[in-house]
Amino acid sequence: MLNALSMIYGPNSGGNREIQLMKLEKFLAIFALLLVSSPSMAYIDPGSGSAIVSGIIGVFVAMGIAIKTYWYQLKGLLTRNQPEAETAAEEEAKQ
Repeated sequence: MLNALSMIYGPNSGGNREIQLMKLEKFLAIFALLLVSSPSMAYIDPGSGSAIVSGIIGVFVAMGIAIKTYWYQLKGLLTRNQPEAETAAEEEAKQ
């Protein structure tokens, strides 16, 4: 049993023997629960599949609209500053 502990936790895992045995018992219990499975009796029909696909498409459309909205707001902020820079350059050129 201690050989199994050294394989799982390493040869220098520290702690006393009872703690290591408790860790091994927990590991074995979790491993045994993972091995036991029961059928889920689940069925995804074509209608569910199309609903999932349309939901995914909807997420991408919503992201595109959000990006478009904020893109034009950002572009609007940048274009408002451009005429001021151009007018300042024109005033300097006149002088």
